[in-house]
Amino acid sequence: MDKYKLGETIGFLRKQMNLTKEQLAENICSPVTISRIESGAQFPSENILKLVLNKLGQDINNVDLTNFSQNNYLYDLFDLAENYALNNNFEQTGKILQQIYEYKNLNYIEKQKLISLETFLDIQQNLSPSYQIIEKIYEALHLTKKDIDILNIDKTPLSLQEINLIAYLAIIFSREGKLQEAIEIDEKLIKCFDFYKVKSLKQSATLIMILSHLIQFYEEKMLYIKALKTCEKAIEMSKETIYNPFFCEICFTKGRLLYTMGKKEEGINILKDLYPYFRLIGNDYLVSVIDYFIKEENI
Repeated sequence: MDKYKLGETIGFLRKQMNLTKEQLAENICSPVTISRIESGAQFPSENILKLVLNKLGQDINNVDLTNFSQNNYLYDLFDLAENYALNNNFEQTGKILQQIYEYKNLNYIEKQKLISLETFLDIQQNLSPSYQIIEKIYEALHLTKKDIDILNIDKTPLSLQEINLIAYLAIIFSREGKLQEAIEIDEKLIKCFDFYKVKSLKQSATLIMILSHLIQFYEEKMLYIKALKTCEKAIEMSKETIYNPFFCEICFTKGRLLYTMGKKEEGINILKDLYPYFRLIGNDYLVSVIDYFIKEENI
């Protein structure tokens, strides 16, 4: 393995996780050492390499580090597709994926990202049966974690992409009526974020997304106190990042939960505050739900 390819790979993984060189170097080595490794000027010791890869969510024994190639335009396409997907613009997401399909020699990280985006569209648009989606999720996970154990994911360093895939698995389980399994997966995924000492905007957005799913799962199990606590945690996190399309929906859920739990006035006040926003963005469904609660209380 030559120095240039190794440095290129580490730089690629670091950027994928939105870490600065200083964040990656913390408690491992100096930022200057990371710069020298990425530029190909220095080959790291086995111990430093193992620590760096662990922080990047990779196992040194399972990763073929020569399998990466830099293609800035391709990565721009992936970023664009992810942004469209987060904003529920499925048509544009699909168009970007068609451009990505034209690349014939994707490395396994790129293949994993592609499968993740395909899975997201499958789930949102009900394009495939559950068993096929589950098969695709495991296919993608095995590209980087051949022996992954879903029951012990809270003890395994995971990349952001792997976390996303496992979160999709929880959604499928919930749809299949396996709510307890879905809850256990998301609770463990939340613990995985303790691995990231400094969270990037994308990491924070993913964590908030998982929290929002967990709220739904708790609510379906009528675990209202847990759901409310999770709402409060998600709302607090939302204040720390601008990259969050879930904030108002989570606030809405908190208001509805308070109402359901008997704290009607507090819940209604939250819902009334959200009413102008949902009207502005044209969310007729949530507007109608708030109307219903307000009429129920003759407000």
